Amino acid sequence: RPTPPLTIHPGKDFPSPLLTALFTQVGDGTLDHHTQRARTRLSCHPDSHCPRRHTSHHTCECGREREAQARLQASLTTPGATLLIALTPDGTPAGYATPTLLDGHPVLADIGVAQPFRGFGYVHQLLAAATEFLERSTPELPALDGGAADGPAAERLRKRPGCEVLPGAEPPDALALDRALPGVPIRADVDAANHPMRAAFARAGYHPFATRTDFAWPSSE
Repeated sequence: RPTPPLTIHPGKDFPSPLLTALFTQVGDGTLDHHTQRARTRLSCHPDSHCPRRHTSHHTCECGREREAQARLQASLTTPGATLLIALTPDGTPAGYATPTLLDGHPVLADIGVAQPFRGFGYVHQLLAAATEFLERSTPELPALDGGAADGPAAERLRKRPGCEVLPGAEPPDALALDRALPGVPIRADVDAANHPMRAAFARAGYHPFATRTDFAWPSSE
């Protein structure tokens, strides 16, 4: 059946508790490895016997909320970023996007649909709205230089003792995407293993132009 239309509103018009709840729901069940790892990293230490710990995961409700708050703060405070909130016809927040002018260059820094609203095609409306916002906001600029983040230097770093490659396709972990504008592309990236989001970007006219491999030093805790 047709997907009900979303309405898009500035994030600054919403109270912090509502935004935190939305960002928390977007993180639930996500395929984004950075969000998954951040929830684990920000959760209470197992020895703390946190009463809010999830019995089947290495996380707790504390980590779930801390990660969402950190992601929200990034969307609200990053220079050039504009937080957009998508509402269903009954006024329920269904997702968000953070189109950003990074030194004047258009970047879709973050996008997500809340877990209860996945599977209804809302991501396509949200992605189209964020892309249109950047198209309207972007000045005429020279195109950014593109290039793969994989190569000899990345391979040397991969081989260093103690270097841990994030899970996902290996290599790369992420695809860098762009969508052509007159004079300058809109840039975004997505985990290589996040096939639903990759398909949404492709449908919206974004094309892979580079790959990126992410590394993390194992925690010493």
